[in-house]
Amino acid sequence: MSGTLRLTSISPQIPFSIFNLSPPVSLILPPCVDGAYVTDISFFIAIVLQRVRRQLGDMGQINPNQLSYLAEIYQINRVEEATKDGFVPSSILAQRMLIGQSGINRTLEGLRRASLIEHERYVGVRLTPHGLQTVQPLIRKQGIIESFLMSVMGFSWWEVYPEAKRMRLNVNDLVAQRMWKLAGYPAVSPFGEPIEHDQVTHVADVKLSDAEADSSYRVSRVLTRQRDRLQYLDALDIRLGSKLHLIHKAPFNGPVQIRLAHEYRIIGYPLTQMITVVPQP
Repeated sequence: MSGTLRLTSISPQIPFSIFNLSPPVSLILPPCVDGAYVTDISFFIAIVLQRVRRQLGDMGQINPNQLSYLAEIYQINRVEEATKDGFVPSSILAQRMLIGQSGINRTLEGLRRASLIEHERYVGVRLTPHGLQTVQPLIRKQGIIESFLMSVMGFSWWEVYPEAKRMRLNVNDLVAQRMWKLAGYPAVSPFGEPIEHDQVTHVADVKLSDAEADSSYRVSRVLTRQRDRLQYLDALDIRLGSKLHLIHKAPFNGPVQIRLAHEYRIIGYPLTQMITVVPQP
């Protein structure tokens, strides 16, 4: 029969793959009823396109809510360095996102199907290379907005993170570039996170809690974004770029003694884990 297509020649259980997509899309063709013929090839194409669009909605496109999840996973693991092996417990993520466990599971499943995260039961979630690449532009934009708010708008150190977090999804690339220019093209955010054109990288530094005593350092990053911690660090004159000399570390995760210029400070162990430093010649 001219212009017809017999679907029974293809098993319903064999996936019809659409390649050249990242990630690839697999399609299961619907079964044919009693070996019936499809008399219009456009009908078959419409079915294929409908299935592809449906899967692309899960796999190829990401909505702002999902992007926020990726950014929070990045924040907890890569910035705050609060997890091991890159896995963030879903319970911690649910607390950060202010959502119940059942609600977060649905979102995480969508991110897993899109190959943006790895999800191990009873362990947690972590970004895949594809997930990291997807969230990098938002992380960079976050740093630009923080820098703009602090250097141009006059916001305090502890105010910029929550404000930038609210703004980042609504600031387009052109506006972000103008904000970066007005801020003086800073290389890092107010917290020391690198700002680059193409990717987010890591600074080769160590936590103050792991630094050697009787050595001089410069504060390279601050890992916390909690308002009260930042206010306390600011009161101690410990900020990004501050130079200090680590005098003594008490054993058994005890406090450390540092010298800032000509003043001495005692800092508790938990706070030293929120500060990273690099050697200062």
